[in-house]
Amino acid sequence: MNKHKIGNMFLRKNAKHPYEQILFLSLLLIGLLPLIMTKYYLTLDGPGHIYNGNIIKELILGNHQEYANLFRLNNLPVPNWISHFLFAIFNFVFPDYLSEKLVIGIYLVLFPLFFRKIVLWFKPQNYILSYFGILFAHNHLLYLGSYNLIYALVFFFITIYFILRYSNQLNYKNIAILGILFLLGYFSHMLIFMITIAVTILMPLATLKSEKKENKITLSNWPLFFIKLKVVFISMLPALILGIVYLVKVDSLEEAGRLGLGKLINWLVDIRPLLTLSTSKPWNIFTHVLFGIFALMMIVQLTTFIKENCVLKNKQLFISLAAPGFNLIWFLLFIGTTFLYLVVPNANILPERLIILVFIFFGFWLATQDHKKWIQFLFLTVLIVTHITFSIFLHGKNMRNSSKQIEQMNEITRYIEPGSLLLPFNYAYQHNWLHMHSPGYFGSDKPVAVIENYEGQLRWFPVNWNLNGPYQLDPINVWAADNKKMVEHFYTTPENHRIFSLPLKSGTRNPIPYVAIFGKVTDKQNENYQEIIAVLNNGYDMLFENDFCKLYQIRNQ
Repeated sequence: MNKHKIGNMFLRKNAKHPYEQILFLSLLLIGLLPLIMTKYYLTLDGPGHIYNGNIIKELILGNHQEYANLFRLNNLPVPNWISHFLFAIFNFVFPDYLSEKLVIGIYLVLFPLFFRKIVLWFKPQNYILSYFGILFAHNHLLYLGSYNLIYALVFFFITIYFILRYSNQLNYKNIAILGILFLLGYFSHMLIFMITIAVTILMPLATLKSEKKENKITLSNWPLFFIKLKVVFISMLPALILGIVYLVKVDSLEEAGRLGLGKLINWLVDIRPLLTLSTSKPWNIFTHVLFGIFALMMIVQLTTFIKENCVLKNKQLFISLAAPGFNLIWFLLFIGTTFLYLVVPNANILPERLIILVFIFFGFWLATQDHKKWIQFLFLTVLIVTHITFSIFLHGKNMRNSSKQIEQMNEITRYIEPGSLLLPFNYAYQHNWLHMHSPGYFGSDKPVAVIENYEGQLRWFPVNWNLNGPYQLDPINVWAADNKKMVEHFYTTPENHRIFSLPLKSGTRNPIPYVAIFGKVTDKQNENYQEIIAVLNNGYDMLFENDFCKLYQIRNQ
């Protein structure tokens, strides 16, 4: 059977193992259980993305002026559009929790499926290694709420698979499809888009063939190499132009202190991408065992390579290398991303982004190798146990608890007039770091203009603060603006401490009609909290309260 047809069999029965596809789909479903069994799926940046998707929808509809007063669409065709676009489209039809399930659910299905497609294209007998994608779909980037980045990984997989299948066919249809995939990659995340370009330029090297003549190795099959390279280059050109324009106009590298080499190595040994919500025992025991299996597989492969390709003659080492096939390409990419991860100067959460690439390229390299059955069986056993345990007890339990809190937040929006301003004071993240940007849920399902948007001051996101609008927004157009610390110098004035308000460029101020406090306040003697309570007591009435939130409405003057 043609290997291209075999590569398309990720849902067909394996002749030797007819029930293997049932196991794969069962594990895929188990990975979806935490999402299915909860109403909301709280991640760090996720609430900001779904809120901004709703802002995009409301700006399009134009029904509520406060949205246009506070926000505007970025006039640059920046990356990071894909999840916002999906949320905006889905929010036209579905409630926010279903939009969230669709965005996350599509990713959780496509990531393992296309990882499996790539593995089966290389070696169908390595079908067990395709389960690697199921386990790593629940990676730390998902729980950091980096939806655009994880979608970029999906488009990265799809692009690789499409090139494997069709890039030797130079026609307009394939060029157009590949061009669309590159554009989708660009509009997802800049880093992964750049990685995609680098990888797709290297991939045509695998078409070259080596021949040994007169003790010299020559490479042939150059015409096919240039056809593939031409298809890739022509297809990527529109996205590449957008990327160059973006890099010239926007500095998206956020400086951060460099992590120590020891900590970076610990992250590799811990397989940090899998330790999403807890990095301590017992969860890291599972990942340490898995890392041990990865190390064993690598040692076996390197030992085999040395035996087959290295010869010591007359105290000289001779290494026989074949043409640069995919096994060599993925190994070099694995080594290259590991090197970048360990030594490049740090930027904000750059190690978290690079480490997932290290394991992905490692998985691709393993997929090109032959493995003993007992190693594959050991890998599959540990993977299944880890995946089921993490899905049910780590991801599932944490998400259920968080979902109840988001439902309580959603309760208070019933009492807010559509199109109104809401000032949130967030005390929840002090006990659960996932709540850092959860005020976005106040505006994710109802037209409530929440004065909280960490993306608003970042030029690489599609929604920004409207600095040309009627409000004076410069004080909150900064990174990590905290409403709790801005009461004295922004939301109130020395002349009027009775209400919260936003300053207008005209010199007057616009009252904020609704205020929400949520989470557990551990230090009620804190100066900022005392200032908030003093204003609420003077100018607001309690409108609604539950175990997690309090909603206040401005008192009739």
